[in-house]
Amino acid sequence: MDNKSHSWIKALVVDDSKAICSLCKNILTKNYGINYVHTTNSAPEALAVIKSFKDVNMIFLDLNMPGTDGVQLLKK
Repeated sequence: MDNKSHSWIKALVVDDSKAICSLCKNILTKNYGINYVHTTNSAPEALAVIKSFKDVNMIFLDLNMPGTDGVQLLKK
């Protein structure tokens, strides 16, 4: 697989599990050559990242999180 073909992707991983965030980041960077992968452990953190880095173009989202869950985050 040509890793350079995915270098334009700016990914955000949102999951309340730090282990899942780490695993996703490793897969995206090592297997797909996505160099920009930001991870957060809550919906409020994810909203802050999205507002700060407007070039995020792919989000991996846990739909069942404590507090504000992924479905609520999508609505925002």
